[in-house]
Amino acid sequence: MHLINHFLFLIIISVLLISGCNSKISPEDVQYIQKQDITPVEKPKPLFEESDAMQVSKRNYVVGEWMAYSKGVYYDDGDFRYPQTPGTILLVNEDKTWNYGSFSGKWEESPITEDDWGIWGVRSYGPTRKITFYGWNGDIASGPIEGGATPQFIWVIYRSGPPFENAPSQVQMKFGWT
Repeated sequence: MHLINHFLFLIIISVLLISGCNSKISPEDVQYIQKQDITPVEKPKPLFEESDAMQVSKRNYVVGEWMAYSKGVYYDDGDFRYPQTPGTILLVNEDKTWNYGSFSGKWEESPITEDDWGIWGVRSYGPTRKITFYGWNGDIASGPIEGGATPQFIWVIYRSGPPFENAPSQVQMKFGWT
């Protein structure tokens, strides 16, 4: 039934398009058509500029507003939970500072090392760069940067415990552009 409805829809659209193509304006009627002033639209500035045959983002690599897409808490005893994703915006600022709610600190971007994968408890899956947040939860958090010239996601992986979590754990938060 769905296929028949889809087929009928295509036939109706085709008939309407063909009938619209048959309408013509006679040369005598052209003078009666009101002319419209058309103003050119300003061309948007490109996000990327060519530089030595490589695309380079005009904005700093990860600078901007990020929102949490997911949050997982993995307890040292093997238990885990996926709490409600926080609605707080993570601001990664051009001056190498960050803000997340009432928390703030410094950040840096650098290559991922083999030790990082071990610390995060994740097998290498492609990303080569990481972001590190100093002062996150009173400590250091870091995680892979996913994407190319403009990252699509950043991970914030950190240790936690009371009072923020019930027991010692690792928290993994995935952030995407707002």
